[in-house]
Amino acid sequence: MGTSLLRNRRGAAAIEFAFLVIPVVVITTGVLDYGWFFYQQSAMMDAGRAAVRVASMTATENDPEGVAKAELEDLLDGMAISTTELEIEFGMTASGDANVITLTASVPYEPLLGLLPPPDFLNARVSMVHEFPP
Repeated sequence: MGTSLLRNRRGAAAIEFAFLVIPVVVITTGVLDYGWFFYQQSAMMDAGRAAVRVASMTATENDPEGVAKAELEDLLDGMAISTTELEIEFGMTASGDANVITLTASVPYEPLLGLLPPPDFLNARVSMVHEFPP
């Protein structure tokens, strides 16, 4: 009777492993995918902030919009974020005695593993006061 009980328990560890490995793999890939998304979202915001900062220090006659767009594309290329489908909106509005520069950028998100449904886009919206008088 003792040997039949041992024989019945022999495959239990393999079955328990099979039940546990699937949730562990799903959770691990979810952590990796969403960690990658949050990293790239942070990089997108940092690049947008830096681009608007450069534009805010550019005189109006020297095309701050073109400077901001070029800076954003350069920074995103350096961070391995594809700029082929990058959409950029740039605006400069008067607010009291100063101009406010606003940059909105969006690029499709390319997931690391793609096993879980990821967000569709990386977005950044940054505003800063223009350093030069209107």
